[in-house]
Amino acid sequence: MPQEALVQFLLETLISYGRQFGIPASEEDLRAIAGAILSFQQKQGHLAIAPEAVEPLIQQVVGQFQPQQVATAPTDAETVILAQQVQQWRDSLASQVLDSLNAYVQQLPLEPTNLDLQDIILAIIPLVEEMPLSQTEVKSLVQRVASEFNWQIALAQIISPNGLAIAQRLVGFLQHGDLATTLQEQVLSYLQQFAPKLKTITETTGTNGNRAFVIPEPGNQCMSNQWVSPMTEGNRCNQRSISAST
Repeated sequence: MPQEALVQFLLETLISYGRQFGIPASEEDLRAIAGAILSFQQKQGHLAIAPEAVEPLIQQVVGQFQPQQVATAPTDAETVILAQQVQQWRDSLASQVLDSLNAYVQQLPLEPTNLDLQDIILAIIPLVEEMPLSQTEVKSLVQRVASEFNWQIALAQIISPNGLAIAQRLVGFLQHGDLATTLQEQVLSYLQQFAPKLKTITETTGTNGNRAFVIPEPGNQCMSNQWVSPMTEGNRCNQRSISAST
């Protein structure tokens, strides 16, 4: 019952999102938005879900989504507001990552000919947002920031103090190792820190009336569905096994 209720709630929010901001152009975009709804709810403390349960849950929600539902399905105030908050968070996250990327390139003495923009963005994301994101969210965010980046504009851009601090942290990381190692260490560190150690499925209602759901984490599994860089994907399970404490 609780998991069915969670899927239904996420589906209703996805429908509300489509009604307000337009139906996503592709299934990949749809998955990214569904993932963002999940991540935002976890970030707000309304949802706790094991990393390896994220992608199957997203697939379940997306599999039940029908474009015609955007025009016909009823929505309530809660899902309307949540959809707006998710969109604001996605925009803010993209803006912060781009700001940090602009700050990073300003630290470089010359425009490099071999700058791997996507991997730099991948390294910036967890420095901007501590909440682990699903693979589809990360891919969508990387593509968005990369498409908005312009070298000449970046060099002339006024950088926020936070963006500068993140860029300086990244420069510090890269001074002590290559980018692939930096990415891999961040992935494992964040998974270990934020992966929920949950044993039961529950559904609760907080004092503010918002629904909160919990999905259990199976023990001793490679948490391969959260924040994975293409550079480290092949090695992600054999580097370290993170399991739930009993």
